[in-house]
Amino acid sequence: MFIMISLKEPLEIGPQNRSLEGQISFRREDLFLRSLELHLLKFFNVLSSNLLKLNENILDT
Repeated sequence: MFIMISLKEPLEIGPQNRSLEGQISFRREDLFLRSLELHLLKFFNVLSSNLLKLNENILDT
């Protein structure tokens, strides 16, 4: 599942808001990089899984 979050401006935390529980501190770039990181992790996870299956099939023959 992929959730897209679109922000018109980066979110900033001022000193008065730092103590608020659950405060969002991500900027758009942070969200993009985290999303990219998760997609790359998923891609390489699937790739390594497929390579392991291929290796097992080759060894079985």
